Amino acid sequence: QADTARGMDLRPSPTDDNLVDAVRRLWAGSDAIRTFWSDHGGGQQMLQDLKEAFEQHKVENNRKRSVVVFSILKKNVDAWVAAGCQLYQMIPKAMDFIPKKLGNIWPASVEAKLQGSDVALPDSVMRWQELFEREVPSVAAALMVEAGRRIDARLSQLQSTNFSTLLSRLASALAPDSDTHMPLAKALRAQSSVALVDEFQDTDPAQWTILRTLFHDQPNHRLWLIGDPKQAIYAFRGADVYVYLHARNLTQSNADLGSPGRYTMSRNFRSDQRFVEAMNALWSKSPQGFGQQEIEYISVDTPSGTPPWRLQGISTAKQSAADPSKRHPIEIRWLHERGDCDEDEVLWPFAYKEDAHSAAARCCAEEVLTLLNDTALTDHRGTPHATEPKDIAVLVYSKMHGKLVKQALQQLNIHAVTGAQGSVFASPAADWLQRLIEALHQPHDLSRTMSYASCPVGGWSLQRLVTLREAGLSAPKQDIERWDQWLHSLRISASKWYRQGVSGAFATMAKWSCFPQSLLTQPDGERLATDLRHLVELCHEIQRQHQMSPQRLLAWLSEQRDSQSERDATKLRLESQANAVQIVTIHSSKGLQYPIVLAPFVWTLTPTIRPKSAQPYHPKDAPNTCTIHVANPSLPASKSARDRHKIELHQEQTRLLYVAMTRAKHHCVMWATSAGKEAGRDAMTRLMTQPGDEQERNDLRMSAVKSSRGKGASDQQAKLQAAQAARRVLTRWKERFADANLNIKSQHPRWDAKMSWSPRTPLGNPKVSHAKRSRRFDRWSKASFSSLSGTIRGEIDLEMVSVGAEQDRLRGGHDQREVATRPTINEPQGLPEESLLTMNAGPQVGVWIHAILEHIDFVGADDPADALPIPKPDAPAADLPSLVTRLGAQHSHTNPQDHQRVMSSLGGLLKTSLYDDCAPNDWGLPKTFCLADIAANDRLDELRFDLGIASSDGQVGTENNQALGFDVERFISALRAESERYPDDSPTHRWLVSFTDDQGAKALRNTLSGLTGILTGIVDLVFRYRDSQGSLRYYIADYKSNRLHSSTENQLSRALAAYERPQLAGVMAEHDYYLQSLLYTVALHRLLKERLPEYDYASHFGGHLYLFIRVFGQHQTGENEGSLGVFHDRWSRPLIQAVDEALTGRGAPR
Repeated sequence: QADTARGMDLRPSPTDDNLVDAVRRLWAGSDAIRTFWSDHGGGQQMLQDLKEAFEQHKVENNRKRSVVVFSILKKNVDAWVAAGCQLYQMIPKAMDFIPKKLGNIWPASVEAKLQGSDVALPDSVMRWQELFEREVPSVAAALMVEAGRRIDARLSQLQSTNFSTLLSRLASALAPDSDTHMPLAKALRAQSSVALVDEFQDTDPAQWTILRTLFHDQPNHRLWLIGDPKQAIYAFRGADVYVYLHARNLTQSNADLGSPGRYTMSRNFRSDQRFVEAMNALWSKSPQGFGQQEIEYISVDTPSGTPPWRLQGISTAKQSAADPSKRHPIEIRWLHERGDCDEDEVLWPFAYKEDAHSAAARCCAEEVLTLLNDTALTDHRGTPHATEPKDIAVLVYSKMHGKLVKQALQQLNIHAVTGAQGSVFASPAADWLQRLIEALHQPHDLSRTMSYASCPVGGWSLQRLVTLREAGLSAPKQDIERWDQWLHSLRISASKWYRQGVSGAFATMAKWSCFPQSLLTQPDGERLATDLRHLVELCHEIQRQHQMSPQRLLAWLSEQRDSQSERDATKLRLESQANAVQIVTIHSSKGLQYPIVLAPFVWTLTPTIRPKSAQPYHPKDAPNTCTIHVANPSLPASKSARDRHKIELHQEQTRLLYVAMTRAKHHCVMWATSAGKEAGRDAMTRLMTQPGDEQERNDLRMSAVKSSRGKGASDQQAKLQAAQAARRVLTRWKERFADANLNIKSQHPRWDAKMSWSPRTPLGNPKVSHAKRSRRFDRWSKASFSSLSGTIRGEIDLEMVSVGAEQDRLRGGHDQREVATRPTINEPQGLPEESLLTMNAGPQVGVWIHAILEHIDFVGADDPADALPIPKPDAPAADLPSLVTRLGAQHSHTNPQDHQRVMSSLGGLLKTSLYDDCAPNDWGLPKTFCLADIAANDRLDELRFDLGIASSDGQVGTENNQALGFDVERFISALRAESERYPDDSPTHRWLVSFTDDQGAKALRNTLSGLTGILTGIVDLVFRYRDSQGSLRYYIADYKSNRLHSSTENQLSRALAAYERPQLAGVMAEHDYYLQSLLYTVALHRLLKERLPEYDYASHFGGHLYLFIRVFGQHQTGENEGSLGVFHDRWSRPLIQAVDEALTGRGAPR
């Protein structure tokens, strides 16, 4: 129950105190059922009694079906009793199968079918019914309460919440009997003295409890509630219109203000004068209205100067069937089938409800065509313009209705868009984009390029590609040239990847192949083009956030397609609304307005009661209390609840109709008909029909029933009677609303294969001017290490360092020293099974381990020595195994062996020395220093930065600003100067030279000249270390999970050799990690310069460490040896200062 005066308090009826009592009664009931079943021969006696009763009274219509149903029931109960009447089996059988199936022989159901017959069911069956009526509902109610309690307890355990829980907890805390009531209410009142609540008709009891406690009748506080109960249509979300009515009844005259406590807005600022007059006439003349005395229609007027009606007809050579000059602001069409007789005599009904759905969609599409061809709308100056698709909205009740209307409009060449639902990753466009990324990643792979070429946006048919491949050089010359040009465009697009990301590559390929235009010519092309554009944006965003390579982006996209997430960002977007009919559900349209509204399915607005669902209702004697009925509605005890629930559904369907009509500014057309078993009970019919006119209701029901019986040619008389009944109803409607300025007439689809829409010439010649642009954005980019490295590599052919040539020695500078020989291992030793060395390669391994290191405390527990690290307080799990498992699942690592390898390696990883014997003592780290020595307050994980490129005053790329782009010449000069510090044969020197020789300098100029925008990145770890003199130095650390040893290597000594210092120097060059470290150093340099008052690069910055963590903890180093897998270096101060200045642009002030 939910008391609107106190807020939500879900509880069973007073006799059902808690779940324990209910379960005890259920056990007693199940025991009674088992005994009863045995006493009656396992149900055989009941079955025999049932047969005799029906045969005695010759009830042929129900006898066979009821006996069959009971036979099935007997089989299920036999199995349940044989299993011992277990509780977990009892609940689903009792709540699902038994009430649903046994409803056919329930007394109330049978009496209705027998229409007053004196058939009485046997006493054995009646007693069976009583057992379930007595026990099942009470247990269901108790289970609902217990479920709510357990959900709340679980959320508390997880220290989590959701919107509903936030409201209920706050409402409980503010309850008068709560210990926190007074202090909490006082604190909240102190924050605001006035509360203004819009759309209050959509509130719920919990929200009202909060608002009433804090603001109602409180000194120096005011509460304003704005709402329209006629628009309360969100009961399925928990909204309760009775809360609004209760709050409205509390408002009294305010003596202090000398004004009433209720205000009514009586002026319509949206719609035309004649439209408002028609609404007043229709709803004022409707005797039933909204079905509630508390909710009434209030006639409104329009402001002075409102145009009478902005819709007007256009004279044509041949007047259309729907003469625009005879239109009315509100029109109601009676939908019927085309028959052999004159439509003024009979209205042929639909034999099938599905036929009525199709006819409604077609009539709606024809109406759109008529409006587009023969009508115009005037603007606020009185200038007419031809009605366009964007002026029309079709409001539907369900997605299925929207799909029917869109298909009908497409057949008439009228563009329409829908508010689609679902995940964009389920769209066919996701597969196309995945193929494109694969082709961009490996443009020389023929299988991948042909796979993309053959998809709908690739521009080639599969048959044409197969023919081209089989023919080879003997293929037609134009086909070979076209294929070569296509491949060239793909490779050009691929070169854009590292500079502009996936969006830049996509845009280039789209420009070359023109596939957006070709896609729009296909059925539903606008939908697919929107999905493709949306997917590219999502991929671009995730690529930039996580610095993803094409391979990693493909893995992410594949994972999203498998999960088909429906987060807000991934939900389908509305297609382009440039000039299209909008198809919107009535619920989604609330709060919006459209020039013209068509509502072809309002005749389907009938209450739907689902037998297995809970049924909320408000008892007549206690309207402020919402009661949830959980027993099956077919049971006699449920009749009162079912009837009241159905009444409230009827009332809400009427409010839905009102919302649909009031979305229109100028014109509204609705359709009515009689189809299906709910004929005559829909909101449209209830609005138009007199409450006491049973003859009218009977005519509507007869129209539907007789049409369904007259499906064959042998019963044309029944169809004719149904058509005549529909005509009588329509005639009475016309008479009743004769002076209401409505147009009520019949209509059937006039589908013609030649019907099609062609846009008309505009009624005026609007002036068009080009927008002036004062800034140059063509070279603006969001760059990162990956994008810069990839773009430059696309321009030059880097001759990477031969790692094998550097295994023996390094010469010159601080790289020059003899490498101490590692201790010899006499006997070959295999790779430890539970080490990171044996894990598979791949980018997701690194992402997973990065995430784990980010969320654990490095210091952790030291005793015992092999104790597992402890997650940080804000980590997503409280213990290491849970953390590893959860993060592994997020990054596609669910193999328990991999989990064990990571947990076994973390201790050694954290205790591995970070000493590099090539790093000088003045900024190097001591031999004993390791990650486990870094306290939580001495580290920053995942430090994200965004540095402006050539933006001295924020006006990026303007003509008047001196900062016109990245100063590439300054950058090249600084790199050349830095190369002199390293020996000629060192990997660092060769990497610097490859960027600054003639070919490299040309590539840098082509790539970076004039570049403006943002340089972005994420540093894995920034930590500080206090030396023996007490000075603090700051270091950059980047975790690398690269598998440097061969995947087939099985000897530990050879695997370890791949992680020695000379090999790491080669890897740094091969993967452009030198460039990454340079950019990261500039970012931290800028940060420290801002944060430290007496910052000095030489004394405060300790350099960059690249930690190849697979080898960590796998080898004990000698006294003077650096650790395996550690590369530590520091760029010179002149280089960092020069790059910092180059980023700000030529001549930019420092």
